[in-house]
Amino acid sequence: MLDTLSGYQTLLSDLKSGNQPILLNGLSSVQKSQFISALSGEFKRPILVVTKDEASARRLCDDYAEFSKEEAGVYPLREFVFRNLEGASTEYEQIRLGVLHQILTGDLSTVFVSADALMQSTIPPSELVSRTVTLEVSHQIQIQSVVQALFKAGYTRRDQVDGISQFAVRGGIIDFFPPHCQNPVRVEFWGDEIDSMSYFEIDTQRRTTAIDSIMITPAREVVFESDDLLKDKIKENITENDTPANMVLQGDLLRLENGLSLNNIDKYLPTMYDRYDYF
Repeated sequence: MLDTLSGYQTLLSDLKSGNQPILLNGLSSVQKSQFISALSGEFKRPILVVTKDEASARRLCDDYAEFSKEEAGVYPLREFVFRNLEGASTEYEQIRLGVLHQILTGDLSTVFVSADALMQSTIPPSELVSRTVTLEVSHQIQIQSVVQALFKAGYTRRDQVDGISQFAVRGGIIDFFPPHCQNPVRVEFWGDEIDSMSYFEIDTQRRTTAIDSIMITPAREVVFESDDLLKDKIKENITENDTPANMVLQGDLLRLENGLSLNNIDKYLPTMYDRYDYF
């Protein structure tokens, strides 16, 4: 139907010739999704759709699903935690990490995002890739190496996995819950060889679908190589002046030196990364 519209043909011509920016008027929300779907099929390239707010992004994504068989997702806005609060929700951070992972693997053809969410800094692609480890059945790897990879990716060790970004070790079994998965993963070892892997249910802890491979992907948007590196970054910003900022930094440093974790690590993101481009 769109091929019969002279306006759509003009749009295609301008896009192919690089005659941009282009302004379209008079499209309803559903028609916008129809155009986006058609352009995605025409150019076979990932598309980033920026909207005025998150509600618009979710609405467009839902409409898009009616026109396209390609996978699409919403990259949400999240609240950064700058104070050391216990129990701060990381739900939206996990969703964002899942979307970023799917962008890099090519599993998402179209991403819808509000302007506010687009402007938020996050873990850059190079860091996301370097902290990602692929596990495969029959692969030779020591359990301790997998544990180190999970720590490096920002996972939290627990006695039992009951949420995203957690892992647990019991003898020759490692359970972990990657942000890009709907269910946690159980990896069973025979010596230094991965004997089997499967998803399992949190409620029952029973295995479900067997899998041949899985990726350990970063569990946090701000991941430091070690607490020592974070300590060094904090020390670089402490001055001799008796200011409120220095008191906060010294408090964070004291927590780390006492073996405690920081729940407000988001505020150190600018000291960790320089670029964040995915598109």
